[in-house]
Amino acid sequence: MRVENLYIGCVITGVPTKSYWRDFNLFECSESVARTAKPKTLVRIGENAPSEGKLVFPAPESLSRSGFVGAAAESAWEKTLEKIDKIGATDVLLRTPGDFRPTQTNVERMSTFFASKMRPNVRIVWWAE
Repeated sequence: MRVENLYIGCVITGVPTKSYWRDFNLFECSESVARTAKPKTLVRIGENAPSEGKLVFPAPESLSRSGFVGAAAESAWEKTLEKIDKIGATDVLLRTPGDFRPTQTNVERMSTFFASKMRPNVRIVWWAE
């Protein structure tokens, strides 16, 4: 039985087969898949996903470590967008390290950074450690 807007998933470390989608409707790409998968592998993962399934793609750690400013942050986000285009993810998991606090400065930097870079079909899911 499926409940609308309830997503049950697991972390993937490879290309899930279509049979996985019978048990799960959400897959989070592992950081190793995000870092090392070739573009054609990302496309294959996306092709196996049903239209009602969700794929969550992790943003690289360098994005939050940069404080959301500078060339490193810009480059990390551009690479993330290229990869989510390949896989068809609509959610980007932003994990921030334990020492990254939601201070006014940090929230303003994040807001400013993403304000001009967000796409209407992409959502940031923030996981604060």
